[in-house]
Amino acid sequence: MEQCCRALAGVGVVERWLAEGFWYLSWFPRSWTDHDAWAENPERDQIDAGTEKLEGLAYWFFMGEPATINGSDRPQST
Repeated sequence: MEQCCRALAGVGVVERWLAEGFWYLSWFPRSWTDHDAWAENPERDQIDAGTEKLEGLAYWFFMGEPATINGSDRPQST
């Protein structure tokens, strides 16, 4: 996803299938892992970090710039 964002920098129009994939990955993993069955997973921090990264990459894809962390101007590391 990161390579795609970099490759498409400045491109105004993308194919629908690509946008659908980014949209899906921006919400589905979080909704799946927020289920109660995942609450006590010993790797919860890594799961949260992974879903946050996917959300940040989707933001970059749709907005054309990397997401920021906690409102700061520092780009999210990818």
